[in-house]
Order: sequence, then structure tokens, then C-alpha cells
Amino acid sequence: NQLVVRSGRLPEAAGKDEVVLNEPFAEAHGLTVGDEIVVIINGKRRELSIVGTALSPEFVYALGPGARMADDKRFGILWMEHETLAAAYDLKGAFNSVSLDLERSANTSQVLQQLDQLLERYGSVGAIERKDQLSNWFVMNEMEQLKTVSKILPTIFLVVSAFLTNMVLGRLVATERGQIGLMKAFGYSSVEVGLHYARFVIGIVFVGSLIGIAAGTWLGRINTEMYTNLFRFPLLLYRPSTSAMLIAISVSLVAALLGSAGAVRRAAQLPPAQAMNPPAPTVFRRIRLWDTRAAHWLDQASRIVVRNILRSPTRSMLTVLGVAASIGLLVLSIQWNDSLNYLGQSYFYHAQHQDVTVGLAEPQSDTIVRDFEHLPGVLAVEPMRI
Repeated sequence: NQLVVRSGRLPEAAGKDEVVLNEPFAEAHGLTVGDEIVVIINGKRRELSIVGTALSPEFVYALGPGARMADDKRFGILWMEHETLAAAYDLKGAFNSVSLDLERSANTSQVLQQLDQLLERYGSVGAIERKDQLSNWFVMNEMEQLKTVSKILPTIFLVVSAFLTNMVLGRLVATERGQIGLMKAFGYSSVEVGLHYARFVIGIVFVGSLIGIAAGTWLGRINTEMYTNLFRFPLLLYRPSTSAMLIAISVSLVAALLGSAGAVRRAAQLPPAQAMNPPAPTVFRRIRLWDTRAAHWLDQASRIVVRNILRSPTRSMLTVLGVAASIGLLVLSIQWNDSLNYLGQSYFYHAQHQDVTVGLAEPQSDTIVRDFEHLPGVLAVEPMRI
């Protein structure tokens, strides 16, 4: 949990009023090395000299007390030399936070229980694992969200692409019936005909993969830079993974081949004589549905629609799946607006209905509430202790 100095230096032992600021807070207020900052320490006003800016792994995502989102302008972290800070708070020879490094074989839950028992009489609020530390939890939760999205979105795209490949190749086979018949008449086997159309699918996947790898590499770099700036990582290397590219190409190829398997099989199984003739008319049969009373409620156009759906159940099912996948992708992308609007409405207009929140450095008696009530324009005051 050491600091990463971004500018300047750390406070020296002899520097009584030297301080290091976290970089986001310093940038939000335009503070640099050499500036002065006024703070309240243990109820006393002090002017401190900024000797450096730094980043800390404990505050990758710096949340203020009671905050739901990071606000670099209103919440900052300051680091001072140990003895100077201890003297300012009358805490010489004491500490109020401790970090422990455990052995690999240690039982974490047992260590936490022993720590709580050991420190209970000193006012400990409970030991936590690193995964539950607030900043670390937010960062890891963001990584888990990315992992989930990386599984859901490609699945939807692959389903849509499989459907489109099947539709395009099916129409191509229907158009080239004559050519398929001639190829078989000249001695080409069913396997060779099937491989011909399979290579067509492989070519589509190959071209799409090249475009996808180029675009994904570029977008991945932008995404990495965005997270570097958001979480203020001092160093975040971007290295496109060759194994990830190979897996993506393989999965895309399997999805495309599975989607086109029916069309390829139909092309390979066409006998030469049948292929060189126009397709035979579809054999229709009467459906018992038309003998029911419900069928009489449908007009002629509705009957044609229902008849085509029932006579081509596989095609209808694939069409439904394709439309469902596209709608799922649309809902997934648009729902963020509704979610954030609901969150903002619930938090800022229902839960946090106040106009102003005043935070005090130290707990005060109830008498100060009356002082706030007498301020001009104040209608109501609600005290709380957190």
C-alpha cells in the first residue's frame, strides 16, 4: 500500500507542515507543489505546504463518506509525516488503522475473528478482507461487469450472425441449383460440393475476423486508456492477446458453420437430375386449425400469415430467434439510460431530499442544530451521526 509519487516528494521528518495530496484532488483544484492549503486538524486551523502529489492503491476509487460516486473536487486524501500527524491529533504512540499480510496457508476467516476479539476493547469496527475494502471492491466489481458483458454481447452477435449466414447461404444454394447439378454431373462428389460452400463461409469469417481484430485492437486501446484515466492507475499496459484472437476466430467460425450447416447439407445432397430442374412445388395439406371456430375470426391476410408460419416451423423459429437476439441487444444497450435515471431519481429526490448537507469534522452536541436552524433561508434541519 505504498504511495506512488506523481510529482514532488514525500514529507520529510523535519517538515512539520508538509503534506502530500492525492493527484485527482490536486488537479480538480489546480493545486501544485509549493502551494499552501488550509485544513482543520483536530479542531485547529493550520496552513500546510504541498510538497508532492501521489496515488494510493487504497484509494484507486476514492469515495467520500456516504458518497455513491467519486467526486475529486469535494473529497481528497492528504498524507503527512507520521510523528507530525500523531502530535496534531494527540495520538503519539498510537494508530487507528492496520494492514496485515497473511501467509498463503493462513485461514483468513479465523484471522479476522481473532483480530476482532483482540481489538474489540479498542473500538475496532471489524476487520475485513482486501476484497471487501471499498476501493478494491469497486474496481473488482467493474472488472466482473466487463467479464459478464464480454460473454453476453458476443453471444447475441454470434446468434444473429449464424442466422444471417444460414439465410444468405440458403438463398445462394437455391439460386445455384443448376450449377450444383452440373458439378455433380461432371463427377464432383457431395463432399466436394459441401466443402465448396463451407469454404465460402470460411472466407466470410476470415474477412470479418481481420476487420474485427483491427477494430477490436483499436477499441481495446481506447478502453484501456479510459480505465487508466478513470481509476488513475499509475501504469496499465495494453497488450492484445494472441490467444484471445485465436479463440474469437474459432468461436466465430464454429458459429458460422453451425448456422450454415443446413444449407450446406442441402447443397451436398441434391441429386444431379433433381438439381438441374426447378424446385418442386411445396406439398401442402389441410391443417385442422382451419376447422376450428377460432379460424373463422381471421381474415384472409391473417390466414396466409399463420399458414406460412405453421408450414415452415424451422424457418419461423430461426426468424423469431434472430429478431429476439436483435431486440435483446437493443434492450441491453438502452436499459442503462433507464437504470441511471432511476438511480438518480431515487437517490437525489427521494432518499437524499435535502438541499444542503453539512459535514462536521468532530461530533457536536445537539445545541448546534439550533444554530443551523437560525441561518437565513433554512426551513428544516435534520441531524445525524455516521
